[in-house]
Amino acid sequence: SLEWYFHESSSLSGAIFIKDIESFITDDKGPQMVEGTEYYVTQPVSGKYGAKVQGVEAAWQQSLDEYLPEPFNGLGFQLNYTYVDSSYDDPEIDAKGLPFKGMSKNSYNAVLYYEQYGLQARVAYNWRSKFLVDPEAWGGPAWIQDYGQLDASASYDIFENVSIFAEASNLTNNRYSGYVKYEDQVNYLERFGTQIALGIRGSF
Repeated sequence: SLEWYFHESSSLSGAIFIKDIESFITDDKGPQMVEGTEYYVTQPVSGKYGAKVQGVEAAWQQSLDEYLPEPFNGLGFQLNYTYVDSSYDDPEIDAKGLPFKGMSKNSYNAVLYYEQYGLQARVAYNWRSKFLVDPEAWGGPAWIQDYGQLDASASYDIFENVSIFAEASNLTNNRYSGYVKYEDQVNYLERFGTQIALGIRGSF
C-alpha cells in the first residue's frame, strides 16, 4: 500500500492485495444414520479446497478549505474504489468460472461532507456489483444482484458535550434482490425502506 498526505485533511492512497485461502468451513450434505434411522443432514465441515482473492483499491480524500471562501470552505469529499478478482481452488467450481462467494468484482463509495461551525453533515452513496451466494444452489449458481444505497446524516453541537443529530438510510428506497443462474429467475427480494432517526447525544 502507498499513502500520500498532501494536505492536513487530504490524501491519496492505493493498495494491491493478494489472499491465498488454504481452506474454509463449508456445508456437507448427505445421508447419515442416527440410531438406526437414515436422515439427510447438512453440517459444517473443514473444506478440502480454498480460494484465491486478489485486487486493487484506491481512495481520494479532498478538503476544499483552500479553494472555497467561507462558509463553503467546510466542504470536502471522499472517493474510494475496489476491484476484486477471485476464484475457487475446487476444480469443478473453477471450471464454471465462478468467483469466490461474497466477493463483488467492483465496489465504490462516494461521500460529500461539510464540517464547520459545529455542524457536521454528509451524504454518502455506496455501491457494489453482484456477488455469488451459493455456487451449488439448486438450478444453478445463486447471486445477489448489484446494489446501491444513498444515506445522509447531520449533527450540530449545541453545547461542548451535547449535539443533536438526524440520520437517514436508503433515501432512494432501493430493493435488495437475488436470482439463480439468470437475472430473470428472481428467488429473493427484500425492501428495507427508508429509515430515519433523530436524537440527542451527550459525552461526559
